[in-house]
Amino acid sequence: MERCPNECRCSIININTPLFVKVSCQGANLTELPSQLPQNTQVLNVSNNRVRNKVLFSARIARVSHATSLHHFVYSQIRSLEPVRSNPDYKHLKQLMASDNEVENMADLIGSPFVKNTPTIINFQYNKMTAVSRCS
Repeated sequence: MERCPNECRCSIININTPLFVKVSCQGANLTELPSQLPQNTQVLNVSNNRVRNKVLFSARIARVSHATSLHHFVYSQIRSLEPVRSNPDYKHLKQLMASDNEVENMADLIGSPFVKNTPTIINFQYNKMTAVSRCS
């Protein structure tokens, strides 16, 4: 199937148009969510991996002033659940199974198309979450 991540199995889950896709990446030794998914992916299973909320910093140098050699470093955070919110391949997602990983919080899901799609399954069992905080 086109755009199916190498570590995963993809299958069609309905016979109507548009076709909806299930992506299963169980036990694929992933440390972050796939960067691409097939069009119309509604189900993603990344259980039994090492997905976690990690923060990597990449520095971008931006010249603050033409008159000086002073540079300003801008840091951007990369988070393993970020694709659910920002990657258009995740916009049809309705089921996310991510049990048995290393996720510490679900903050990256806030404001995501996934949450707006009224998810039918969210599974984060056996992760590293100690509390679920309420967002206002």
